[in-house]
Amino acid sequence: PRLMEHETNRERAVAYVRMSTDQQDYSIKNQMEAIEEYAEKNHLKITEIFKDEGKSGVQLKGRAAMVSLLELVRSGKADFKHLLIYDVSRFGRFQNADEAAFHEYEFNRAGIYVHYCAEDFINDGTAISSWFKMGKRMEAGSYSRNLSEKVFRGQCNLARMGFRQGGTIGYGLRRMRVNAQGEHLGILEKGQYKAIQTDRVVQVLGPEEEVKIVRWIYDSFIKKGKSEKEIAGLLNRKGIKTDLGREWCAASVLQILTNEKYIGNNVFNKTSGRLSNLRSFEKRRVVKTDREQWVRAENVFPAIIDASSFRIVQNIINERTRKYSNEELLDKLKKLLSCRGKVSGILIDEEEWMPSSAVYSHRFGGLLRAYELIGYSPQKDYSYIQINKYLRNLHAGILEKMETGFEKYGAFVEKNIVDDGTRWINREIKIMLNVSRCRRMESGRSRWLIRLERLDDVDFFIIARMNADNKTVKDYYLISRFDRESIDSKINEENSFFMEAFRHDNMDWFYQIFSRTHISTLIK
Repeated sequence: PRLMEHETNRERAVAYVRMSTDQQDYSIKNQMEAIEEYAEKNHLKITEIFKDEGKSGVQLKGRAAMVSLLELVRSGKADFKHLLIYDVSRFGRFQNADEAAFHEYEFNRAGIYVHYCAEDFINDGTAISSWFKMGKRMEAGSYSRNLSEKVFRGQCNLARMGFRQGGTIGYGLRRMRVNAQGEHLGILEKGQYKAIQTDRVVQVLGPEEEVKIVRWIYDSFIKKGKSEKEIAGLLNRKGIKTDLGREWCAASVLQILTNEKYIGNNVFNKTSGRLSNLRSFEKRRVVKTDREQWVRAENVFPAIIDASSFRIVQNIINERTRKYSNEELLDKLKKLLSCRGKVSGILIDEEEWMPSSAVYSHRFGGLLRAYELIGYSPQKDYSYIQINKYLRNLHAGILEKMETGFEKYGAFVEKNIVDDGTRWINREIKIMLNVSRCRRMESGRSRWLIRLERLDDVDFFIIARMNADNKTVKDYYLISRFDRESIDSKINEENSFFMEAFRHDNMDWFYQIFSRTHISTLIK
């Protein structure tokens, strides 16, 4: 709500500005001019400015200023009563309008009013204001989706014309900037981009030394039957680096062997992150597209490799990577065990005739399960893997139980935007839960390890110590941030009096500390 004209004391306010691209209409300067004028008219004093420059408003991720602002409000330490924003779209172009409403509600719940300074409605909570605001939010989200689709269509047309649409160029190749007439204007080095909008980028051959290396990779794979790993090893021994200045690995060699740009083709839309592909409640993400959706322009760039050699390589790789049945996978695993006398993830990945260890892990729910199916028991005890997996799931259950415990006594529990296992209690105290599994020593005694995160804003660390079966909680250790440096990193069956001071059979007493009592009740 606007403040009354007769109010003389200026209330504290902060401004939030965001600009995704260098658009004059939405420049930081223009936004601040409108915000400052609004503040002056409404007797508000701007004490701080939160800026997200060059950041999209489609999602909260990556907008450090808005995330910082929200966390400040959630902590209960905000010392201002008003948030000034240029318009609804600057708050965010969230694809789900309810997300924008939720974040604004967080400010309102903390007693902070949100002002949209350049909008033609007053954000006063009335029905008409809410209708206008919801319409603006939907319009802001729709704008991003429509823009995403327009940009994508333009990129597809340019790709068909033989112009590159982003991405790393690759070893043996270079990016060349050309003007509207197709004239070469110079090589773009790593990190450089075209400055003129009408210019385009095409692919050209790189230095002759790199071109020879690419051809040598294909010859080694086809004629000499060398694997990607063997080729990478030979390149590394020669001191040759990749286009990123790194050592070669099987994946970097495979990328050269499978990318059509080495035969002069321009392929676009292998992956997609378009907003138009998402439903309103889905998070934006990059996904692989079907081959039918790829945009391909053939023979538009100078080729390093001839098409027939490229086809031979693809046939070899496709045959090698065909999908095996469960029975075939287990037969291969048995064969490896027979040849080597043992099995491990490293041994599986070393054999070219074997599918990768990741295939076994994905198909059978873990390597240990695959070993079990062929009757193989590793000498090393891997039971801790299953225990750790169980404890990760248990962690969420204990945390939920603790939340219920706090709320039972009237406390208010919140988590951060990114759930890192911490919780805010009454917007005053931040806690973190760690689960410590029981380790059996050779002596037969038990030991528990304490690992406390180096987070300066955590007030209390709660350690749930597990019983010997690692299924149930034995007890709890409550450690403040002030005691973090002085405690032992290991808990034994019998501990010093100092360590015992932190131990508790349950957390009920801790929940009660945060109970709320009405002042009027105390007065009576």
